[in-house]
Amino acid sequence: MDRIGLLRGPISLNLLLVIFLSGHTHGDTGLDSSGSRLLGAIAPSGPVLEPAQVDTIPAPAPHSDEERSILTVTGSAQVEAQPDRATIVFAVETEGPTAQEAGEANARSMTAVTAAIRAAGEGVPGLRVESSGYSVTPRYGSMEPDRSREIVGYTARNGVRTLIDDAGRVGELVDAALSAGANRISNLHFEVRDPDTYRHQALQQAVAKARADAEIIAAALGMRLGPALDVQGGAEMPSPRTLSFQAEPFMREMADASPTPVEAGLQTIPAEVRIRFRLENLP
Repeated sequence: MDRIGLLRGPISLNLLLVIFLSGHTHGDTGLDSSGSRLLGAIAPSGPVLEPAQVDTIPAPAPHSDEERSILTVTGSAQVEAQPDRATIVFAVETEGPTAQEAGEANARSMTAVTAAIRAAGEGVPGLRVESSGYSVTPRYGSMEPDRSREIVGYTARNGVRTLIDDAGRVGELVDAALSAGANRISNLHFEVRDPDTYRHQALQQAVAKARADAEIIAAALGMRLGPALDVQGGAEMPSPRTLSFQAEPFMREMADASPTPVEAGLQTIPAEVRIRFRLENLP
């Protein structure tokens, strides 16, 4: 039986390789009578499979020593500040049978109130007096069946906003305005003129606390604290401190009796920081 007869039917690539190597081992040229190589004349009857494609997933890179040696700490602080600026709105409310009469009465009273505020605030730093609103509205009688509401008079309201840079003088202005005819007080605010000074103090304290905690932790771990890698946080702007203050007409008598006590209190400015430090080995 010749070599061709032995190779009929399905054949694997491994078998072809063995036959090919065997021919060369025994000095066979591997050529048929036509001069072609034997393997070129033999084709497998089954399908030829392509090598499988395998996707490789890289293993996660191990954390470096630098990434492992990072310490994150937080620090917080708050600073109290004494308000040194005050804003207060004085208003006069008058009534009259007509809009004109209500307005004229209001103008007389408000002129007196404004003059009294300026006189009491003479020498007060930063004194400013400005209009804050004016209105004239009708007043209606009681509702009766089958009748429309009738106008029985008018109410005039006029207000002035007063600002001073000495919160301790607010009581004097209140007494002067009430004595002159003001019968409404509202929007009393206290604030700090230069809040950045206190914000910076709060930030410095917060950072100092965070660093102190980080140094203690580093020492406990047998390491030393390296440079700061990242800092986040900040200090809040203080909101004005608002007091509820309502004056009625009868309070003029109270103003004549004794000075009005008004305490500005304190404002709190908080700060918080989050710092990432590098930890280093001791030399």
